[in-house]
Amino acid sequence: MLRKLGPLALGAAVLLPGALLRAQDMGMDDEMGGPGISFKHEILPLLREGCFDCHSSAKRKPKSGLRLDGRDWILQGGKGGPVLVAGKPDKSPFFVRLSLPDDHDDVMPPDGSVMEPGDVKLIRRWIEEGADFGDWRGAEGATPRKVVLTPPPQDDGKLPGRLRIYEEMAAGLTPAPGKAIQTARSAGARVEPVLPHSPLWRVEFVVDPVRTTDKQVQALSGLRRHIAVLGLGDTGITDRALVEIAKMQNLVRLDLQKTGVTDKGLRTLAKQKRSSLRRLNLYGTAVTDEGLLALAGLSKLTALYVWDTKATDAGVAALHERLPGCRIQHTRDLPPAEGGRRDGNNRRRRRG
Repeated sequence: MLRKLGPLALGAAVLLPGALLRAQDMGMDDEMGGPGISFKHEILPLLREGCFDCHSSAKRKPKSGLRLDGRDWILQGGKGGPVLVAGKPDKSPFFVRLSLPDDHDDVMPPDGSVMEPGDVKLIRRWIEEGADFGDWRGAEGATPRKVVLTPPPQDDGKLPGRLRIYEEMAAGLTPAPGKAIQTARSAGARVEPVLPHSPLWRVEFVVDPVRTTDKQVQALSGLRRHIAVLGLGDTGITDRALVEIAKMQNLVRLDLQKTGVTDKGLRTLAKQKRSSLRRLNLYGTAVTDEGLLALAGLSKLTALYVWDTKATDAGVAALHERLPGCRIQHTRDLPPAEGGRRDGNNRRRRRG
């Protein structure tokens, strides 16, 4: 599944112990919490379906020397070095190749037959949580690369800084009505607490994102004060959904990548003067410099992702001048493609 990455992509990879980052948030880089992903029950079936044909004992010479059918084999990596960096999906070649655009030369699986957006997001979250294999070992016989242990921080009874914001925002917040949670789930949302026993929730539409529209977002109205993380990437929402989203005063992270959101929607979002928004993903949308400038009023914004949009370098620079504390990613640094472009028939196919 994974072809050899260049030395720049692999040279800095450092593995961490699986459970070390279990409590770390999820997000574009490192934000979002919640119940842990089970490798055996949620990730392994995806690898078995989409990766084992090329990267297991079923193939006499696994591609790039990489096997994914055993814990030690995964940790050993391939010919190019480690492929998994616990806690850092964007530095894990394994994940990077899965998350490439559909028509990229190096997108994996190469025949594009299995990985749905929801599957890719699940793998991202598993890595961000620490890439914990649990009790799964799988095929034996490999020698895993030396794991670099990081001394655990002194336990002072406090949550890590990236999670503490949820604790602070939850202070004095009553639990969400059970009916509102059920309404959101009936609309197709996956609803989970951002932290155990927290009244704040993470809401994602990953089961059938294509059929998720503004109507489904409207179904979240009963949870306006309780949604801290909202994932709408790859869905069919439009600017109209931002009318409801702008009312979510405790929203910390918002994923709008590859949606129909435009500058008009961003202007609506920016009207939330008490916004708690820290991270916003606009990758693959039609937003322009005008829309970016509207975000200048979101003073707490710390990370913005606008690659593959109509925003220009000048527009990004202008916003950064207004929000100097915000990291704006305008381009996505990817390893160079090897060889020529594949035939269009090999692009990723969505399952019906």
